[in-house]
Amino acid sequence: MTLQILRRIGVLAILVTGAVHLQQYLGDYHAVPTIGPLFLLNAIGAGFVALGLLLPIERWLGERRGEIAVGMLAIGGVAIGLGSLIGLYIAETSTLFGFSEGTLETVMWIAIVAEAAAVILLTPVALASLFGSSSSATRTTAGPRAVRS
Repeated sequence: MTLQILRRIGVLAILVTGAVHLQQYLGDYHAVPTIGPLFLLNAIGAGFVALGLLLPIERWLGERRGEIAVGMLAIGGVAIGLGSLIGLYIAETSTLFGFSEGTLETVMWIAIVAEAAAVILLTPVALASLFGSSSSATRTTAGPRAVRS
């Protein structure tokens, strides 16, 4: 149950990350070479990951395959959040693809909080889904049954 809560709140964090990047892309960033398309790809990827994590994949693919799919989607969410944080840090402290940010604005702080939350919330989801024991794998089988005559 706790992982489901982390998963759902992680979805919200990834959606906020994607929304901020889409809003910035539709503003001035669409004209910035390389950075503009990366903002658009971030928004598309965030939407894809969020949709995948909201769908009942475990029911469709079966328990273990579904857990693997959820784990991979959660890794995608972590990668989006961490990549965005690293990219913003580089753009703030030097240049990224010839682009440099001026100052941290409110929208950037919203993105930083959402991206950090996505990393913090989706990392345990990914680890548990990929490396945790499946409930079907942890079931013990009964020993031989006594035969009654």
